[in-house]
Amino acid sequence: MNKNNTKILLVGLLLTNVVGCASVSSVARNVESNVHKKGEIYGLALQTTDKERVEICSALKFKDPRCDNPKQVLFAVMSRFGYSSAGGGGFAFSEGNLGIKPNVCSSGFSTQKDCSYIKATVEPGKLGTVLSVVSRPGEKVCKWSGMPRAGGTECESLGWNYSDHEDVIVDF
Repeated sequence: MNKNNTKILLVGLLLTNVVGCASVSSVARNVESNVHKKGEIYGLALQTTDKERVEICSALKFKDPRCDNPKQVLFAVMSRFGYSSAGGGGFAFSEGNLGIKPNVCSSGFSTQKDCSYIKATVEPGKLGTVLSVVSRPGEKVCKWSGMPRAGGTECESLGWNYSDHEDVIVDF
């Protein structure tokens, strides 16, 4: 799959939260094929739908036992998005939805004031873990820097700038 197709599929995942099996599967394969990147990331919290969760876990051949636990909620952690590269961040499980409203940031996510930001792990070849909610709507600990669909997460007080952490961010 070429980069343009990947971008189109990612935009579908992030902006409408309704995508086909192949696109979610390709995103999951990118997560699974990550063998070098590890650490912690910050990003917009985008809760996956039940369908997306099943498709991602299925693409990973259900290697993660959290896939079978209905109390575990899977988030896409959007650290950056660009025109020359697809989006990036990671996917991470949390115990419950952490009080984050689903689909709040699904359209025009970078300009909405009611987005939550989370801190999560990136682990080679598997899904990460949400460590904490670092900014809720109105708290302004983190923000989206740049243009609506070209930029990334910045959490100045936490020492996080997406452009300084390409060694951790996984391309979608």
